[in-house]
Amino acid sequence: MSRGQAVATLAVLVGLAFAKTIAAQQASRSIGRVVDLAGRPVAGAEVVLLSRPIPRDRDAGAPDRRTVKTNARGMWQTAIEKDRRYTVWAHWQGAGQGAASRFAEGVLAGEFVELREAPGTGPIEVQVDGIELWGGPEALRLRALVGGENLDHVELARLGDAWRLPPLPLSSGATIEILHAAGPFAGEVLWRGSIRRNQQRARFEIPAPREFEIEVTDDKGQPVAGVAMRWHICNYWYTASPALPFGDRFRSLWPVVGRTDAAGKATVRLPVEPAENEVWFLADKAGYTMSLDGFDDGHPFAGGKVDLAKKYETGTPIKVTLKAFTPFPIVLNADPLAPVAADWLFLNCRVSIEHERGGSGTQLQVVAPIVDGRAQLPSPLPVGTEIEIAEFLLADTMRQRLAQKHGFVPRRVWRVPVPEDLIDKGPSALPDPMASRVLRVTGGNGRPAARAVVRLLDSASNREATVRTDRLGRVLVPGGREQRVGVLCEQGIGIATVVAEDSDPLEIVLEPLERLVVEVKDEDGDPVADLPLFVTLQSAAVEDHDLGWFAEKLVGLLPRRVTDAAGRTELAVPPVSCMFQFRLARRIIDGKTCDFEPAATRRGASEPTDPVHRITVGPGR
Repeated sequence: MSRGQAVATLAVLVGLAFAKTIAAQQASRSIGRVVDLAGRPVAGAEVVLLSRPIPRDRDAGAPDRRTVKTNARGMWQTAIEKDRRYTVWAHWQGAGQGAASRFAEGVLAGEFVELREAPGTGPIEVQVDGIELWGGPEALRLRALVGGENLDHVELARLGDAWRLPPLPLSSGATIEILHAAGPFAGEVLWRGSIRRNQQRARFEIPAPREFEIEVTDDKGQPVAGVAMRWHICNYWYTASPALPFGDRFRSLWPVVGRTDAAGKATVRLPVEPAENEVWFLADKAGYTMSLDGFDDGHPFAGGKVDLAKKYETGTPIKVTLKAFTPFPIVLNADPLAPVAADWLFLNCRVSIEHERGGSGTQLQVVAPIVDGRAQLPSPLPVGTEIEIAEFLLADTMRQRLAQKHGFVPRRVWRVPVPEDLIDKGPSALPDPMASRVLRVTGGNGRPAARAVVRLLDSASNREATVRTDRLGRVLVPGGREQRVGVLCEQGIGIATVVAEDSDPLEIVLEPLERLVVEVKDEDGDPVADLPLFVTLQSAAVEDHDLGWFAEKLVGLLPRRVTDAAGRTELAVPPVSCMFQFRLARRIIDGKTCDFEPAATRRGASEPTDPVHRITVGPGR
């Protein structure tokens, strides 16, 4: 038998063994119930369960989406894949306007999930001004962002010249994307708007079109045809889930707005505000390095360099130079017998422009297919791009090896420290998942901390990552490097430093949280209901050495709470001496801009404190 035949035979045997293991695990179910604000069951609610290969990207592979209706007792159940993690929510119509539940995140097969109604989630009629300048309502379609860990959108229904936003699990507002419904850019985003919750009607405006001329040549001065011109509309926060660090919660919009003709020219129409002095274009064609061009603060820039000596004049062509580049593969594993990665490589990048006064940057998300353990970007990223996040999907054979080593199948998305040379040349290898360690998180009662959010900080790269534990409180953390680990969930708080010499498995036993009741009243002493609150921690005031650097980041994982009819809500806070800062998630109350008074409260673990923290909402300063 030749070496090639032996490799093929081994691959088939390993694949068959893993297929049997996965098949045995997939026959599982998700069970739960839906209740309203009073805890009563909701019959006929539609429950949505969504899991994506790359949770933050809508285009990286086919999602697993399940929908099921609740019965007369508000109960539901459906088959789901056991090794996937789901975002789950419900919506329903009723005698009134209908409503939606809050999100349940990181849901695994075999768990019981209760979905409770979120206040202020009824339908909203949306009016968009300025649409007649873009072809009228029939030329556009609207969709609302559904901001769970698994990113999703829901289409809005047409109501003549307006649209209807269905009940969605949104806390304070909704992001609406307006897309071209037909034509050469059908499906591309034209504009985006924001509307507030707790209203039945909302409206926003699409700016009038402005035209920009673009000329693209190569580095020899020859025109380049077929270049996709992308325009940066905005970045927006798409989820409040604590399972993602703050910097990971943003989605960037770079829709295609034009393509160059045979002469390398394109005319694009953009909904740009008249006073807007910043327009960024990204030129993209396979075989050429991407280029950032446009104008910033009224000054033109080319290739990411701002010319402060010039001012952009309306009608002046934006000149783009593309440099030919042979795409290089990004090697994700060197061992052909043990492929590490499969399907997709997700990169969260920061593209930047620079000038004498400094510079600025913005996010760009890129997904590259993986073939035979190699990912390839047909268009290399712009010069000066920083890659902040690199994630890929583990190959089935690698997941099976990890399952054999650790005793459970790990989550499929694997995050790696970003190599410095990922843009200039393909790295020969990335950190080996087989060096990973098992971390067990246990509550003070000895029970596993299921679905707890674990935050990791790599000591060498200073990069952060977050992962969720499984039903038995287990999670894999990178091995061979020192990691600082912090956990904060309903079961408690725990902090540890993981080094290579530690025994395996590792374990963190959580300390219980303290319960703090927050009571909010207005200046007249009346309770303020349905007010979202969240708490941050002033790190300079932290006195407990064992929390150290991690205290502020962990408190950022605390879930946001909403006050009840009595203006009260309960917060779980770490038992530490520090300064907690309570902030309004909504500063407009009854049409007035408001602030807290007092703004902060002192809490000490060893100090006797009133279990109720009273806050007065007064006029904004």
